[in-house]
Amino acid sequence: MEVMLCSLDGERCQECRSPVDPGLLKVLQLAQLSMEWLLHCQEVLSLNLHAVEERLEAERKEQEQLLEQQSQQEERVKALEEELVLKGKLVSDLQSKLLLCSHKCPICKKGFFTPQFLRSHMERRHPEDHESQLQSDREMKSQINNLKMEISGLRERNVQLQQNLDLKTAQEKRLESELDHFKAEEMARFERVQTDSARSQEQLLLKLEQQLKEQEKRLESELGHFKAEEMARFERVQTDSARSQEQLLLKLEQQLKEQDESWKSILHQSKEHHDSEMNNLSFCQSWRM
Repeated sequence: MEVMLCSLDGERCQECRSPVDPGLLKVLQLAQLSMEWLLHCQEVLSLNLHAVEERLEAERKEQEQLLEQQSQQEERVKALEEELVLKGKLVSDLQSKLLLCSHKCPICKKGFFTPQFLRSHMERRHPEDHESQLQSDREMKSQINNLKMEISGLRERNVQLQQNLDLKTAQEKRLESELDHFKAEEMARFERVQTDSARSQEQLLLKLEQQLKEQEKRLESELGHFKAEEMARFERVQTDSARSQEQLLLKLEQQLKEQDESWKSILHQSKEHHDSEMNNLSFCQSWRM
C-alpha cells in the first residue's frame, strides 16, 4: 500500500545521489496505476454484487408471492371446476324437467324444448288438431286486436274528455278572476263614493258650524243692541213717576227674561243640531275606517 501511494519524482540514490532511473520510475508508476485500477474494479464489482443480491432478493420475494397466488388460483380453479360440475348436473336436471313439463303436446303429452319444436311436431303428427288450434289462436288474436282497438278508442275518448274538462276548468278560473276583478273595482268605487260623501258631509258640517257661529254673533249683537235701546229708553223714562218707573222696570225685566229665554232656547237648539251633525260625521268616519 505504501509503494502504491508513494511518489519517486524527487528521490535520489543515497550513495551516489543520482536520480532514479526513468525506466524504473515508469515501471513503478505503471504498477501504481494497475493497483488503482484493480482497487477501482474491486469497488465497482462489490457495488454491482450488492445490487445484484438486492435484486435477487426482490425477485425471490416476488417469486414466492407468485407461487402463493398460483396456489390460490389453482384452488379457485378446483372450486370452479367442482361448481361447474354441479351446475352441469343442475342444468341437465332442469333440461329433463323442461322436457317433461315446459312445452308439452296437448295430445300425446310429449315434451319439447322450444315452442318451434312443438309446432313442427303438431304439424307432422297432429295436423288436424294443429289446424283447429291455429284457428282458435287466430280467433283469439282477432278478439285481442278488437279489445286493443276498443281500449285505444276509450283512451282517446278519455283524453278528449280530459281536454274538455281542462278547458272548462280554465274557463271557470277565468270567470272567477273576472268576478274578483269586478268585486275589487266595485269595492274601490264604493270606497271612493264613501270618501266623497264623507268629504261632502264634513264640508256641510263646517258650513253649518260657520253659519251657526255667524247666527250666534248676530243674535248676540242684536241682544246687545236691544239692551242698549232698552237702557236708553229706561233712562228717558226715569223722569216719570216712581210707580210708572217701577212698573216699567218690572216690565223691562220680564221682557229681558223672556228674550233671554228665547235666545237661550234658540242657542240650545242650534247646539243640539250641531252636536247631532258632528256625531253623524264621526260615525261615518269610523264606519269608513
